[in-house]
Amino acid sequence: MSWPAPPLPSPEAERGSGIALVVGAGGSGSAAAVGAFRALERAGLTIDSITGSSSGGVVAAALALGWAPGTIEAVLRRLWVPAVARGARHRAALRLAVPPRAPGFALREGSALDERVRRAFGEATFDDVTVPLRVVTTDLDSGERVVLEEGPIADAVRASLVVPVLLPPVRVGGRSLVDGALSEPLPLLLPATGAPRAVVALGFPCRPPRRAGPVLGAVLAAHAAAANNLLRLASAYQDLASPVPVLRLEPDLGGPAPLFDASGVPDAIEAGERAMEARLEELGRLLA
Repeated sequence: MSWPAPPLPSPEAERGSGIALVVGAGGSGSAAAVGAFRALERAGLTIDSITGSSSGGVVAAALALGWAPGTIEAVLRRLWVPAVARGARHRAALRLAVPPRAPGFALREGSALDERVRRAFGEATFDDVTVPLRVVTTDLDSGERVVLEEGPIADAVRASLVVPVLLPPVRVGGRSLVDGALSEPLPLLLPATGAPRAVVALGFPCRPPRRAGPVLGAVLAAHAAAANNLLRLASAYQDLASPVPVLRLEPDLGGPAPLFDASGVPDAIEAGERAMEARLEELGRLLA
């Protein structure tokens, strides 16, 4: 995977008036962005754009649509649960042993996740947001990062949540899209829109569910390991060459948030709010 150098701002370019909020992958931990957003608003700071990847795409979309924190929490509690990964494809086990396998091979049907995402976001599109929104996904065939900024929000959110092999990809614009965590779990490498004065980025290590069968557990463990490695690499890269000041938050969640476990959502929201409040003075210096 090759990463382009971040674009350098021209001397004449004026920085915007607000903040670009970036929400990374991290299971229920991504809900910390709700608390961080609340702390930023209370401090009177303007948020110019919101970008999310994987579970962070769900939270980013909800915040960009202007949903209240209680509504976001309720939606996450319905989405981020083991039930969304139920619905086994009965011939999947046989196809694992008998090649060739289609690129869209999956152990689960994915209908439960699709239904819950569509029930949550309905017919909302990127034109309905109150803050510019971008959702990061990954092209299953090429491994390229694909950033969605138009069309139905449900399609973008659904695609960014798809764990390959576990769930089938989502077709958007002729491409098979899956979890954004596979190309950029913390989307710091995207050029910030609107020339913000600073970026506030929430990143989270992730881990597979505590209880999973041997096949499912192996798939999710490999997925979590890949996302965690990319998170570390992207963070180190951004430290070396960022055109905009970046304040990176890693709220104390008491350990990595497991996948498909919504029990930690309320605590994550509170942790995100505390973490943001503790760094407001530092953020103020970056904005000065």
